[in-house]
Amino acid sequence: MELCRCPTCHARIDLEAVVQDEAGRELLAIMARLEPDLAKALIQYLGLFRPPKSDLTNARAVKLAEQVLCIDSGPAMQHALLETVQAMRAKAQEAGFKRLQNHNYLESVLASVRAKGVVERETPAPVAQQRQVSRTGLGMNALQQFASRSRGESQ
Repeated sequence: MELCRCPTCHARIDLEAVVQDEAGRELLAIMARLEPDLAKALIQYLGLFRPPKSDLTNARAVKLAEQVLCIDSGPAMQHALLETVQAMRAKAQEAGFKRLQNHNYLESVLASVRAKGVVERETPAPVAQQRQVSRTGLGMNALQQFASRSRGESQ
């Protein structure tokens, strides 16, 4: 099922190809459970871990996303992710940025955001604590919800 074209490269995005990979399904499920702004910030942050001459694998992206969401999944994390991405992009322009290896910088930015007084609101438990079904089950549930929403919009 082709969804649309990529806004960057104009290639067709084939959802069936993405979900053939278990990690791809899980990554979609993780992103589907998040607030849209947090998901967008997390995706940008995950891009900072991309190896220079290859793509970030779905399995590595899932692991990184789970690690980040275990730290915090609230508005403070969203602000910290955005600040981290902005800072790393600025460093890339100045002196050539190497990819991130861990979340230490993010954690220091998060501490700074919290110290500034970003108001926390009640948030769901981190992804690792929510896992009561298999990763495949979570992915399938997310895809079923997506399909039912799609059918409802097209009718």
